[in-house]
Amino acid sequence: MIQLGSSRVVYGAAAILLMIAAGGCDCAGKPSLKALSISPDAAQFASNEQLQFSAMGIFSDGSSKAVTDDVDWSVDDTAFAYTDAEQKGLIHGRSKGVTALRARLGSVEASVTLTISPASIQRLEIDPASPSVAIGLFRALKVTAIRSDTSKDDVSSDVAWSVADMTVASFDTGTNHLRGLKVGTTAITATIGSVSVSTIATVTNATIASI
Repeated sequence: MIQLGSSRVVYGAAAILLMIAAGGCDCAGKPSLKALSISPDAAQFASNEQLQFSAMGIFSDGSSKAVTDDVDWSVDDTAFAYTDAEQKGLIHGRSKGVTALRARLGSVEASVTLTISPASIQRLEIDPASPSVAIGLFRALKVTAIRSDTSKDDVSSDVAWSVADMTVASFDTGTNHLRGLKVGTTAITATIGSVSVSTIATVTNATIASI
């Protein structure tokens, strides 16, 4: 029973427990946690990079404090990113994709979106390294990206091609085929972003395979 002035207000034990659980009673003189916020509130980083997040708790009395080390951190899909085993809030990229990062303290939770991009391209390779094609024929070329995490992937459809001497050869960007126009040699270049690779292409006379 609680007496206020001349009024008497009676709460049963079950009601008091319910108020405490709901955060509506500051019976211990301590403000209750109302919400969490994660910073940064959205993030994009490469699969071979890591990023530190922090969590802030907002309390029933309007105050806030850092709770980075107090919350439980988790990533929805660990195929794309994962939490550090020792440092709270440190997230490691694993592979390209989108997932959610969550911070939880008691029954309160917050989440942000993680966008993991491929590791940066360090260099490109053209295959074959020294292509040759006969006049009037086509030669398929492949471009491989070697990334900062040592992974490799085919970026043939993503590069921009240029031919130094377009009287000798031309390039069909839709099919990644080099076409021979006249006998000679020319430099060809594949570029993606700020990374490029060049090689010399040779155009020869067409030969008769059989009669």
